[in-house]
Amino acid sequence: MKPEPDMRHTSIMSCRKHTLNQQFLFHALSCFVKNQEPGHSSVPSIWDNTLNKSISEQFLGPILLHVLKDCSLPEDVRKAWQYEQKITFVRNTRAASAAVSLFRILFENNITAAVMRGLPLAYHLYAQPYLRPMADVDVLIDAKDCSIFESVLAEHGIKPVRYYRSQLVYRIDDIVFEVHYSLLTPKRYRSAIDHHMLLENLRITPFPEGPVACVSLENELFIAITHTFAHHELSRLLSLVDVGFLIKEPLLDWEKIHRSFQNARMERIFLFTLFFVDQLLNLDLENSRLAPFVTSQGVHEKYLAAYRNQFFNEMTVKDYLMIKRNLFRVSETLRMKMQQFFRLFSRDEICRLINAAKPSQKRRRV
Repeated sequence: MKPEPDMRHTSIMSCRKHTLNQQFLFHALSCFVKNQEPGHSSVPSIWDNTLNKSISEQFLGPILLHVLKDCSLPEDVRKAWQYEQKITFVRNTRAASAAVSLFRILFENNITAAVMRGLPLAYHLYAQPYLRPMADVDVLIDAKDCSIFESVLAEHGIKPVRYYRSQLVYRIDDIVFEVHYSLLTPKRYRSAIDHHMLLENLRITPFPEGPVACVSLENELFIAITHTFAHHELSRLLSLVDVGFLIKEPLLDWEKIHRSFQNARMERIFLFTLFFVDQLLNLDLENSRLAPFVTSQGVHEKYLAAYRNQFFNEMTVKDYLMIKRNLFRVSETLRMKMQQFFRLFSRDEICRLINAAKPSQKRRRV
C-alpha cells in the first residue's frame, strides 16, 4: 500500500500538480522537523530519477534515511544515503574541531565573532550532527574588526585565500571558513541590517573539542530567514528545514524577532517566509502562539506553487515571473523596489529566465 501524506490542512501539499512522491518528501521533512514517525511501513518510489536528483542536489539523503530508517527502501538507495551520512559526519566533525581552534585564537585576543547557520544547527538543533550537511563554516564579525581579525590570524600563519565584497574566505585545517563582515552580499539588502545587533547576546556553546561563540537563537532565525530569502529565494529545502527547526524552539522571544525584521524593513519577508514554511512543513502554526505572525496576507496559491517548483527543477517562465512579482510585493521601500527592478537585467537573472523557458528535461540547476 502506498503511503499518503497528512492532508488535514490546506497546504502546499494539496497542490494537484504534486506527484505522490513529492508529497511524501514534504511529509517526511515535516515529520523530521516535528520529531514524528512517518507512520507507514513502506514508501513510494521516491528514488525515481527526477526526484532522486533533487534529493541529491538538496543534500537531503541523511535526513531521509533518518526519518525512513524503519521503512522499506531499495538497497542501493539506503547505501547511497548511508554513505552521505558518513561523509557528513566526518566533514562536520572536522569543521567543529577547526572552529574550536579558530575561536581559541579569537578568545585569546578578545575579538568578537560568532559561528552561525550550518555548524551550530547541526550540533545543537538537529538530532545528530551527521544529518545537517554543510559546505563551509560561516562566521560573523563586526566590519570594524575586519583588519584586526585578519592581522591576528596572519600572526598564526592563517591568511585569506579569497576576498569578496562582504566576506573573507579562509581554509583552516582544510575546512573552508567564510568570515562575513556583512551578513548579506546583495546590495539591496546589505545596508538594511544592524550587524551590531546580530553580535549581541552571544552564546558560548560547547562543542566536543571546546567552546565556540554562536549568535543567539533569535538572531539565528533572523539570519536563516534573511539568507534563504535574499540569497536563494527560498529555493533550498535544507535551509527551510533549518527555519522550521528554529521556529519550533520553545523559548524564542518572538516580539524581539519581529522587531528586528521591522527595523530592517523586512517584515513582509519575515511574514511570507513563516507562512511558506508553515504550509510546506505542515507545522500548524495558526494554532500556536505564532498565530499573529502567520497570515496569508492575500498570498495566492500561485506564489506558493512557483516557489515549490524550484525544488524539483520544474520552474517555468510563469513561475519565475510570479517569484519576481512577489519580490516586489514584499519590498517595503521604493529604493528596494528599484534595486529589485534593475536586478532583473543582470546576467544571472537573464540566465535564470532562459533556463526556465527550456523544456524541463533540459534545465540545469542554477
